[in-house]
Amino acid sequence: MPEGAVLREPTECDIVAFMAHPDDAELQCGGTLALAVARGSRAAVVDFSRGELATRGSPQERAAEAYTDDGHWTRMSILNTASSGCFSTDRTIRDYDADIWKTDPIQLDSK
Repeated sequence: MPEGAVLREPTECDIVAFMAHPDDAELQCGGTLALAVARGSRAAVVDFSRGELATRGSPQERAAEAYTDDGHWTRMSILNTASSGCFSTDRTIRDYDADIWKTDPIQLDSK
């Protein structure tokens, strides 16, 4: 598929890199993607923006402006979630238990 092509039909991929801006994939994981493709994997890159500049104004004004555009708000929400970093569910649940729930652990039998 040519660079910059837009998919209009579902396409099977082995690897999909979701990136905030154009060129992020090339800069952050281009070598990994190239190696995977060289080994026979199918890869795609999804850029969530075209690199446009942000609006000016206070944080409250920019948030209010963004919220009025459903598509933009959804994209921002996805990007913020995607860039929140690694999350260990097991560690988080242990922390909640120790700090809030204070339950006694139980041992589950493995089959």
